[in-house]
Formats: sequence, C-alpha cells, structure tokens
Amino acid sequence: MVSGKDSKTSDELGNLRILHGDRANFKDFPFIVQFMQKNGDKTRICTGSLITSSHIITAAHCFRKSIGENYPLESIKAYYGSDRSAFYNKDIIPHNLSKVIFFDKGKEEVDIAVVILEKKVDDPRIIPISLYKEAITDDLDLTVAGFGTTSSTEIIPSSFLKKVKVNLSSSSNCKKFEPSWTNNNGILICSEPKENKDACEGDSGGPLVILVDDPNNKNKKIYALVGTVSFGLSKKGPAFGQCGKDTVSYYINANSALKSFIKIFNQIGKREAR
Repeated sequence: MVSGKDSKTSDELGNLRILHGDRANFKDFPFIVQFMQKNGDKTRICTGSLITSSHIITAAHCFRKSIGENYPLESIKAYYGSDRSAFYNKDIIPHNLSKVIFFDKGKEEVDIAVVILEKKVDDPRIIPISLYKEAITDDLDLTVAGFGTTSSTEIIPSSFLKKVKVNLSSSSNCKKFEPSWTNNNGILICSEPKENKDACEGDSGGPLVILVDDPNNKNKKIYALVGTVSFGLSKKGPAFGQCGKDTVSYYINANSALKSFIKIFNQIGKREAR
C-alpha cells in the first residue's frame, strides 16, 4: 500500500469488518460483490463493487501476499446478486475470475485492484456503481458496507450485508499513524471511528459510498463510490485491535487511485450502454 516505512505487507493487513452497523438492503447496494478464498479449512472473505458488468473494484491485499506474490486466481470466487452471505448460503452461485489488475507505483503498494470476471453479469437487478469525482471534505455523509464479522473479538462473518456511517478526519492523527497520508483528496482517506462503529475484518475492499442524485430519476438518490476499505491502526499500538474505538481507519480514494484509468472505464460503460 502507499504508506511510510512502517507499512504492513498486503498479507499482514488482514481483512476488515463492519462493527455495530445495521443490515443493508440489496436494493440500495445492487453493485455489491463478495469474494471468498478457500485454503483448506480456512476461508478468506472480502467485499467489492461492480463498476461495469465485468469489472469489480476491491482491495489489492485480498488477492496477494505482497507485490508479485499473488494468490492463485482459481482459489477465489466472486458472488453477487444477494445481500446474504455466501459463506452460509450455498445457493448463491460462485463466479470465476479472469484477471486482477493492480495499481502499484513502482515498489509502493496501492491497496486497490480491479477484478475482471470471466463472464459478464447478466442480471437486470444488478446495477454497477459510478465513481464519486467531487472534492472530499470531512463533513460528507459517508457509509461503508461489507460482509465481515460484526465483533472485534470473534472472527465470524455476518449472515447479511451490513452498513455503518463513517466519520472522516483530517486531524494530525491521520499523518501520525500513516505518514503517506496527505489529505483526503489524495490516495488515502482517513477516518477516526466514533462509538466503536467501523469497518474491520472481512470488509476489505468494501465500498465507502455517498448518496447522490440519480441521473435517471430526479426524485431518487443512489450511491456513488468514494473509496474502498483498506486498513486500520490502533492509537494504542500494534498489540491492540485494528478497528473500532481508538483506531485510525484508512480507505483508498477510488477516483484518485484510478484516475489514469477512469477514461477506460467510461469507454467501457459507453460501449455497454449501446
């Protein structure tokens, strides 16, 4: 990831989960994707967002241990079309992945990736999400969603998609705990959770979203993608939890990280609309 000398590798970042959130409705998150990687009796869970019928934005560390050391693509499946967890509901169909695109800057990891599905989504209920391209200020009303566990003490995935409000921050703690943070319009977006409400293990790659006007319906609001869940650091030190109270959480700014590729995505969207 983009950060200072004390950065953790992708594998060390772990996965994040929603703490003390509410159940989310699929109708509000028709772009949501679950990823599951099985390794023996262990299952690794991540979340993502469809931005076209075949492209998913998520966290890079869900697909590799470090730069150049990727997990076998065939060991990871994508699940979409439901707000129920595929971990418990075996009737949710798994889908194969074709490719993962990373956006590193030389030897610096940028914890965001675009996953390409082997087959395009063919379901009218599923609607890709658009990127939010406006300035990011601390007073924005943002929400994060994911399928991770809902407790900071038990690593048990949630049965349903969960969501929680996010409190952005530009305090000195943002740079103190992650030297590569500059401001929330850079690659990293900083948050200091309140009331122990946060993203944590299992939500990695999950969408940080904001409600905007629906361009196709002036009486409706829909979500736009601001960023993706990346990592959290305890203010008390590495021996303490990495999410919830007394932590600083970081998201990858999707528009900033993918700026040079947005034109490509826009072109894909125009071709699909024809």
